[in-house]
Amino acid sequence: MKKWNVGANGPDTRTPPSTKTAIERRLLEMNDRRGSEIFEPVVGTDFDSCQEAYDFYNLYSWEHGFGIRHGRSRVNTNKYKLMHELVCQCAV
Repeated sequence: MKKWNVGANGPDTRTPPSTKTAIERRLLEMNDRRGSEIFEPVVGTDFDSCQEAYDFYNLYSWEHGFGIRHGRSRVNTNKYKLMHELVCQCAV
């Protein structure tokens, strides 16, 4: 019987550099932005947890008519999550 590697119950979040989440920052910046999209992905956007990233991209996908789902993830030798993919789920 093969044993699957699963991530340990470790810290899923990092110490937030600010008290506002990425979603809250976008909503506050909405008045200064010229575009019609609120939740547009931008290189360099920081998320404090995997769940916050999922929520942000889920809102973006709703604006554009597609869904997202959890993809692959990787853990290190201490079984802490290093990478977690969010995958587009759209009709082809």
